[in-house]
Amino acid sequence: MANDTVQDGQALIFPTVDFNIGMAYDSQTGVFTTPTDGTYLFTARLCTNDKDVINYAIVVDGSDVTHGVHFGNTHDCASFNVMAILKAGNEVWVTCFFPGNKIAADEYRWNTFAGVVLY
Repeated sequence: MANDTVQDGQALIFPTVDFNIGMAYDSQTGVFTTPTDGTYLFTARLCTNDKDVINYAIVVDGSDVTHGVHFGNTHDCASFNVMAILKAGNEVWVTCFFPGNKIAADEYRWNTFAGVVLY
């Protein structure tokens, strides 16, 4: 994901995968499918260009479990996270809402998404 305008409500795809123990994350769709019942922690980081806006959410099975807005200031990034008690097979992804959200990436600004079962 690099310097892309994202569509309202689409799952953001993070194509570079460093860890995928259990193969829960699908880098083709951007969806993390929970492999087991448990308490999960999801964290994401999205970057913008100066004066761009990101309206973001972490979504479980189509419903926001956290959301917010980030106003870019000098090409910076916003990090956000959520804990959720989920069942095996729940689908989790990061999305942006409102048309025109722009995600930026370069050697200094990395967009990330991670999910881990805590218990």
